[in-house]
Amino acid sequence: MDFWKICLPLAYATQKLSSVKVLNDFCIFFQERLRDWEARERRKAKEHEKEKERERLKEEDREREAKRLKEFLEDYDDERDDAKYYK
Repeated sequence: MDFWKICLPLAYATQKLSSVKVLNDFCIFFQERLRDWEARERRKAKEHEKEKERERLKEEDREREAKRLKEFLEDYDDERDDAKYYK
């Protein structure tokens, strides 16, 4: 993306700048804001990926626990196990 193709029309359209110095300052300011915005977007994308990974791990834990409980309940025999678990 060519920065000047974006910056110059914005500067003229929003502030009707005629001075080259003021125009240059505006473009530098715009570049800084754009750089900050892109850094923020990268940071948010990383946070989003970390959150997705945490959710995936939680789901795996829930599935593992459900499988363990299912096997326990399938193997449970009232006559044999009640004395062991209900003293």
